[in-house]
Amino acid sequence: MITVSLCMIVRDEEDTLERCLSSVVSAVDEIIIVDTGSTDQTRDIAGRFTDQIYDFKWIDDFAAARNYAFDLATKDYILWLDADDLMQEEACNKLIRLKETLDPTIDSVTMDYLLAFDEYGNATSSVRRNRLVKRQNHFRWIGAVHEYLEVWGNILHSDIEVTHCSIRHDSDRNITIYEKRLSAGESFSPRDLYYYANELVDHRRFKEAIRYYRQFLDSRQGWMEDNISACGRLADCFHELGDREQEYASILRSFQYDRPRAEFCCRLGYHFLQSNEIQTSIFWYKLATTLERPKDHLGFHNRACSTWLPHLQLCVCYDRMGDLDSAYHHNEIARSYHPTDSRIVHNKQYLETMIESSKGEQGHGTGDAVRVLIGSPVHQKPAILREFLSSLRRLSDASIEFSYYFIDDNQDTQSSAMLRDFACEVPRVTIHRTVRQHEYIRDEDTHCWNEQLIWNVAELKNRIIKQAVDQEFDFLFVVDSDLVLHTKTVEQLVAAGKDIISEIFWTRWRPESEPLPQVWLRDEYMQWEQHRGETLSDSEIAARQEQFLSRLTIPGVYEVGGLGACTLISRRALTSGVDFKPIKNLSFWGEDRHFCVRAAALGFPLFVDTHYPAYHIYRESDLQGVSEWVSRN
Repeated sequence: MITVSLCMIVRDEEDTLERCLSSVVSAVDEIIIVDTGSTDQTRDIAGRFTDQIYDFKWIDDFAAARNYAFDLATKDYILWLDADDLMQEEACNKLIRLKETLDPTIDSVTMDYLLAFDEYGNATSSVRRNRLVKRQNHFRWIGAVHEYLEVWGNILHSDIEVTHCSIRHDSDRNITIYEKRLSAGESFSPRDLYYYANELVDHRRFKEAIRYYRQFLDSRQGWMEDNISACGRLADCFHELGDREQEYASILRSFQYDRPRAEFCCRLGYHFLQSNEIQTSIFWYKLATTLERPKDHLGFHNRACSTWLPHLQLCVCYDRMGDLDSAYHHNEIARSYHPTDSRIVHNKQYLETMIESSKGEQGHGTGDAVRVLIGSPVHQKPAILREFLSSLRRLSDASIEFSYYFIDDNQDTQSSAMLRDFACEVPRVTIHRTVRQHEYIRDEDTHCWNEQLIWNVAELKNRIIKQAVDQEFDFLFVVDSDLVLHTKTVEQLVAAGKDIISEIFWTRWRPESEPLPQVWLRDEYMQWEQHRGETLSDSEIAARQEQFLSRLTIPGVYEVGGLGACTLISRRALTSGVDFKPIKNLSFWGEDRHFCVRAAALGFPLFVDTHYPAYHIYRESDLQGVSEWVSRN
């Protein structure tokens, strides 16, 4: 049977050292602790397990400290751990059995290093490390920071796992060492370039990180696994900066170094899903499900990408295509990995309801017609409301069954009477009268909103959402009552095939201002492209805004960051939890912005259609343009 020395370097590890040593003490024959300057109870805790405690003056060089510890070992093999690592009981027992059976010709034993975990305790990220090495080979550590053990010879890949359980982390320690070395004029090795870039990412210095990742890859001297990892991290940097083109190129660059990995297939699947290229997305997610990690793979491994994640995303893809059976099949595979995951449980309930409905449903009285609920909270002047209701009567309904749900919040009794008249003339109209009407002041200059009014409207819109969900409509069209709609507006929005899409309209928010659309790209109302961290001059902002606005004058469907007031929402989005409730940690003004942020967080991209713009009667003077607009459209 072989003997094992445990070698560790420590500093101020009183919170974790006892846990680590207790987990492995029964499997080792010698414990060597090298202290690099502790000022807490670390040495006292170590003394409960060993009398071999040594000092090493810290010189900003982890490899030097580890090599000193290795030189003190006296047993056949050396096991190394950090103080915030541990061996679970099963892993410790495996190590004990390995000591009894290990072929003495083995030079190194690798073990999986579990780095991150999901809420259920399942490992989500791991890397394989040379963990137990033959002492007489005098293997050495290399690298002041992010050091590695250089080994060779006969290597055994074991099923033993070391678990990383960090309680605290000095986030500035490593980057400080790197930047001291840079300041001293030191030239970095390719490995240093890679790990310094990683530290820059951790500090959200993405542009600098990109520069160093590129230097690393251009050196063509990196370890294959680091090359592949650098491509993924480059993609993450470009994603943070909003550069989808370079993000995509970085993902593809990983294929230069090895066959596709499951993680990068999932990255591509997500890229094409965001572009609504569903078939291409399915191809990459399916490929991810077929790729297994080789046993001797030493690089970082994202376990989710080769187990449950691609199946969950395939469920999303097939649902968007209307293939409910395939969506259900892949969700069940994901559920086999995570049976209590709230997203997967929700998908199961939603898909079972949809599948049952599709089997028993032969339409709702109109053959294959799509059922759309048009909902509007109405607090409107009679002249403006008349034009709105007239445009609803003109809507094309060849393939759509319209129903209507108005929340009557009018103070003007004539406006309330107009809603009742509409209900007498048009089928499937429901009117709900609010108990207390809210004061809403507007004039020829602007509309006067306050916080209370906004969230009152949000509550009314959420009532409309509940009605659409309870009555199982295919779509909800939430529309403000000061719009005049084109006859083909709803028909076009349904045909676009998006979960959330608005029809555009243009408004002079101030009498003297230029017309602007009710959609935007970022934040509260930013109507120009600007990447995170990018600084623009006033002229650059103006040019980019003009580019965005010009594009919206061309008939088409465009992805945006925010929208409102004239929005079609699919049942899938409605049952996934989109609504207008305020998000507590968001200071944005307006219920539509909170709706958009929640939708994006739930994974629903936002779109605007510009084929049939609506006409906005923002102020009473706009009424004079309605007749001309209707005659032109």
